[in-house]
Amino acid sequence: MTVTATYSGEELNVTFVASTERFDYGVEGSPVWEEINPDSIEILHVDILGIDVDPRTLPQELQRAIHALSGEVEFE
Repeated sequence: MTVTATYSGEELNVTFVASTERFDYGVEGSPVWEEINPDSIEILHVDILGIDVDPRTLPQELQRAIHALSGEVEFE
């Protein structure tokens, strides 16, 4: 399943997208749940000061800093 999350700051808005994986306890009849695969988190959209920015055009260090914000949002 694909999930998204949005970070909304005063001057920066970022939309992230990620994939989930199904997990269970490995026992028949055990609960099944979805967890985000942290390696699948991508920056989908960046808006800085109201201007749409292609995240691929940003310096790598800035991309990493923005990507780190994904730890502060809830994926749905």
